[in-house]
Amino acid sequence: MLIDVAIPVPLNTTFTYDAPEEFVATLKPGMRVRITMRRKSAIAMVTALNTSAPAHAKIRPIDELLDTQQVMSPATLALCKWISDYYAAPIGEVIQSALPPHFWKAAKKSTRKGRLAEAHTAHVAREGINAPILLTPQQDAVSQITAKFGQFAPILIQGVTGSGKTEVYMAACAEAMARNEQAIVLVPEIALTPQLLGRFTERFGDAVAVYHSALTELQRAHQWQRIALGEAKIVVGTRSAIFAPTPKCGLIIVDEEHDSSYKQDSSPRYNGRDVAVMRAKMEKIPVVLGSATPSLESIFNARQGKYQLITLTERATGQVMPNVQLVDMRALKEEGKPLPLFSPQLLAALQKRLDVGEQSLLLINRRGFSQFVVCESCGHVDTCPNCDLSLTYHHSKHELRCHYCDYCTDAPDSCELCKGIDLKPIGAGAERIEDILKGHFPTARISRLDSDTVSTQTQRTELLQSMHNQDIDILVGTQMIAKGHDFSHVTFVGVISAEMSLNMPDFRAPERSFQLLTQASGRAGRAHLPGDVLIQTMQPEHYCLQHVIKHDYTGFADAELHNREELRYPPYGRLITCTIASNVEKKGTDYADVLGKYLQTTLERHAPDCIVLGPAPALLYRLRGKTRMQLLLKLNSATQIPGIADCILKHSAAEAPSGVQVTVDVDPLNFV
Repeated sequence: MLIDVAIPVPLNTTFTYDAPEEFVATLKPGMRVRITMRRKSAIAMVTALNTSAPAHAKIRPIDELLDTQQVMSPATLALCKWISDYYAAPIGEVIQSALPPHFWKAAKKSTRKGRLAEAHTAHVAREGINAPILLTPQQDAVSQITAKFGQFAPILIQGVTGSGKTEVYMAACAEAMARNEQAIVLVPEIALTPQLLGRFTERFGDAVAVYHSALTELQRAHQWQRIALGEAKIVVGTRSAIFAPTPKCGLIIVDEEHDSSYKQDSSPRYNGRDVAVMRAKMEKIPVVLGSATPSLESIFNARQGKYQLITLTERATGQVMPNVQLVDMRALKEEGKPLPLFSPQLLAALQKRLDVGEQSLLLINRRGFSQFVVCESCGHVDTCPNCDLSLTYHHSKHELRCHYCDYCTDAPDSCELCKGIDLKPIGAGAERIEDILKGHFPTARISRLDSDTVSTQTQRTELLQSMHNQDIDILVGTQMIAKGHDFSHVTFVGVISAEMSLNMPDFRAPERSFQLLTQASGRAGRAHLPGDVLIQTMQPEHYCLQHVIKHDYTGFADAELHNREELRYPPYGRLITCTIASNVEKKGTDYADVLGKYLQTTLERHAPDCIVLGPAPALLYRLRGKTRMQLLLKLNSATQIPGIADCILKHSAAEAPSGVQVTVDVDPLNFV
C-alpha cells in the first residue's frame, strides 16, 4: 500500500512511501513511521493512505511503524492541512508544531509513565470552592454562550477592562464540564498564563492542564497525555494549545483576541485566534473571542453578522472607569533645554500615591536605557553589524545590544571614529525611566518589568507577586505591564511618549496604540479605589488619543474602519507579504524584480482586482546579515489566498537563485 507522509522540514510537499504488508492492517493517518530519506533515518507522519505514485518515482518502503494507535486525530490532521494550505506553510512543519517535541525524538517511542507522573506540576486543587455569583450582564453572557453548545458559533465578547470576562469564561467552562466535554482557553503570552491558570485551578482544581512552550519536554509530554486521556477537562495555554488532543472538545475561548502574539513570526506563520475559529467550525462547537479592545477584523465580522456580539459595559466591581487625561508635552518645551521626560502633573500624581500608600504603573514601550548613543563631536552612532539598526544602550550592564539579532558588545568609553569622549545617550527606555525615577523618589520601592529583568517564568512570577503583596510602590515597564494584570491597589497609570507606537510605519499603528493605551489604562482603579491615568504626548489632538480618554472603542473603530476601507486594508481586503532575503544583495534585488513582474503578469490574467505593490526595501532592509526586499499583495477575498501563495512558492522553488530565501506571510501583522 502506498502512503503519503509528512516530514518536519521546510518543504512544501508530502512524500510517497510503500507500507509493507505486515503494517497495512493497522496503519492509519495520524500514525508515525520511521523512513529513510537521503540515507538518513527520520520520523514522519502518515497523512494519507492508498495514494498513487508520482510518475517515474522510485518508491522506498517505510522502515518501521512507531505507533499502535493514532497520535494525531483525523480532526487535528485536517486542521493542520487547512493551516498548510491557507498559510502557505510546509505541512511537515505544521504537524511538527502541533505535537510535543518528544514525538519527534528518534531514540524514544514514549516516555515512561512513572517519569511522566513526576513531571506533573499543575497547581493542585483547592476543589470545592464555590463559584462566585455572577452579575446579571455576566450571567446573560454565559447563557448566550451555553445556548450555542453543540454547534459552530463564533461569539465576540467586547467587555471593558475589569468587566468580569474571566468569570464568564470559567462559568462557560463549568457548563462544558457538566456536559462531560473539554474546553480550551488560549492566552496570548506565557506571562499571562500563571495568573489565569491560578484562577482556573482555584475553581476547578486538578481538572486543569497547562500547555505552552516554556514547559520542559517532560512536562509537555505529561500534560499532553492527561489531555488525550480526558483527565484534564480544561486546557489553559498559549497559541500552540489550540492543537491540544481533546477527545471531547466542546468549547474554545480566546482571551485578549486582539493580541498580535497569537500570530507566529516563524514558519508555520499561523494566527492562533483564526485557527481557533477554524477548529471550532470543523468540530461544530462555539468559540468565544474576548477583549476590551477587539481587533478591527473581529468587530467588523460582528457588524457583518458573522460573529455574535456580547458587550459588557461596566466593571464587575461597580467601580467607574479611570479618569484619563492627556498632558501636552509641547507646552513644557523651554528654549535651549531638552524636553523633560516627566511632566509636573505626572510627578505630582506619583507622589500623591506614595503619600497614601497606593501603587502606580508607568508605561514606556521601549527597552533599555536609551535608544542609542551618539558622539557629540562627530555624530557617530554605533550600529549593529548584522542589521540596519542603531544599538540600544543598557546602562546596568554597560553594553550595546541589538534587539532583533541579539548582537551585543561592551559600551565604548570613546568614539571609535574620532576617539572623542563626549558620548551621549539619546532617547529613553524603561531602564532610564527607572533610574531617573529613583532620583526623584529616593525612598520609594521602584521595580521594572520587561524582558531584560524577567527572563524566566520564575522571575516574572516573583515580581508580579511582589506587586500583589504591595512590596512595590512604582512598577515601570514595557507593554508587559499593560496586559491582563489585576492589581487591587494600583490607582495610577502613567504613559511616557504615547506617540512612540502611534507613529510606527504600519497601517495598524493607531489600532495597536489604542489597544495598548486602553489596556494600560484599565490597570488603574480595578478594586475599591478610584483610578487615574495620565498620558504624556506631543500629539494630544490625534483622534486615537481623543477616543482613548473617552473610553470610546466604538468611536475609534468607526473612524479607523473608514480609513481602512478607503485603502482596501483589512478587514476590507486581505494581504500577503512576500519577503526576499539574500546574503548577496544583488541576487536578492534582481530576483525580487523578476518575481514582482511575474506576479503582475499572472494576476492581470487570473485576478485583475488584486494589487501588487513593490518590490521595495523592507522597513529593516538589512536584518541578521541578510538584505531583504518585500512585495505586498492586496487581495479582495480569502478564497484567492491559496492560489496566489502557491504561485509564489512554485516560482521561487523553480527560479530563485541559490542563497535567496522567499518567505510568504498570509494575513501579516508584522511588516518589519
